[in-house]
Amino acid sequence: MLTNIYFTGLLLSLVSAICFDPSPIQSGENTLIMVECGGTSTSTSTSSASESDSLLLPPAQDLRLSNGYELTGGNKSSGKSKDGNIEIDLTCTSQVSTCNMVMDTFITASDYLTNIIKFTTPIKIQAVYTSFCQYGGDCDRVRQTLGKAQTTRYHPLRSDDGKSRLYPQSLVKQLSKTSLRGSLAPYDITAEFNSDANFYFQSEGGQISRGQSDFLLVVSHELVHGLGFATIYNDYITKPGSQAQAIFPNPEVSSYSDGKAKINNFYESIFDRYVVLTQNKQSLSSVTDVINGYLVDNKDRIFRSKEEAFKNFVDSSQYQVAKDLLNTAQTEGSMEFVFNTTSKTPFSSLVLETSLKPYAPSSSISHASAKNYLNTKEFLMKHEMSSGNSLSKLVSSVGSGSWDTAPYGPGLIAVLETIGYPTNQNPSPNVVLGSTSWGFKSNQVPWALLFTSFWLTYYII
Repeated sequence: MLTNIYFTGLLLSLVSAICFDPSPIQSGENTLIMVECGGTSTSTSTSSASESDSLLLPPAQDLRLSNGYELTGGNKSSGKSKDGNIEIDLTCTSQVSTCNMVMDTFITASDYLTNIIKFTTPIKIQAVYTSFCQYGGDCDRVRQTLGKAQTTRYHPLRSDDGKSRLYPQSLVKQLSKTSLRGSLAPYDITAEFNSDANFYFQSEGGQISRGQSDFLLVVSHELVHGLGFATIYNDYITKPGSQAQAIFPNPEVSSYSDGKAKINNFYESIFDRYVVLTQNKQSLSSVTDVINGYLVDNKDRIFRSKEEAFKNFVDSSQYQVAKDLLNTAQTEGSMEFVFNTTSKTPFSSLVLETSLKPYAPSSSISHASAKNYLNTKEFLMKHEMSSGNSLSKLVSSVGSGSWDTAPYGPGLIAVLETIGYPTNQNPSPNVVLGSTSWGFKSNQVPWALLFTSFWLTYYII
């Protein structure tokens, strides 16, 4: 029996006038660009001031554009959902007929989203449909990348418990119409999809074949990640591509002009606030508190280099907690997202994916359990799906009776409500925006925020 942990409303206030944008997807770089909110240029640090370290990012497993190729040309088009609350700008390098089907699919997926989310402010998607092999060097046909989506900008907000967390821009826009004016990036979600894949398009008619992947299913899945269905816990020290040794929240590291470095904090996402360890009902936020105990033990300590700072953290008792958590994250059924919503749901939490060994960044924790939700209405956010299954086929196979929120199950909707999205069934989530400090430029070291992309693994059977 799950304990329903009910949190109080989210009282949000701006932490800093500095925001962080992920590098462009096609650059192939796992870096963050520090910008003044609303701007596009890098930071204002001087030779004597510290600057935010931009290297602390999880390995990108889904789009490996190592050559940094910049896409040019292509067919450009724009579309929007029926209610106008989701706008799409598409660049497509395929034939015009295919590009039209791609846009049709984005519009359909957007209509699905607006059927459940009551957007108070429209969101914008920047989409690309192109050859990952030709333009990115990703030519693997066995383990083919289908696509990815990412939040375009993260905003640091402080909630009612006094903790600062990372919020995706699409969510931030729903929480305030005025106080974030001038802070927003032009787009809220960036998405890229691989034209080399054998996609099935609903608008072309006919039935999906055994070797095809339903483009509508892939887009619908990825857009939910862009909305904030994600953990920030990961291994930020082990070399990318190597097996994780521990998982912990995103560390903010200051690097000084003389090479010295200092760890300032560890930050979780709003999603992480509601993750609970099943065995002892301990919240992931409490683990974040324990990890941040390292800062108390090493207050104002500056190391000769970033590597030395990390080594000191690895030698700490807090790192042992992070190692233990990695074991938990590889134990089936060990983590759940506990709902904080007044909406009625058939269950009180969503079991997260923790069965993968070794730990898989972008898949572990950031998806619903594949085993628990096999042949259920929560199928959309599983990390793997077999080819030959269309979204309509999956909906009809599990949607006996009325399912007016398809393809979103009640658990997924409860997750979105819990992190703060108003929905048509619950348009007034318990979220109140507190006072902000626009125009104030903090003298503190700015945030180092996380960029995470998410991927679906498809199997041909």
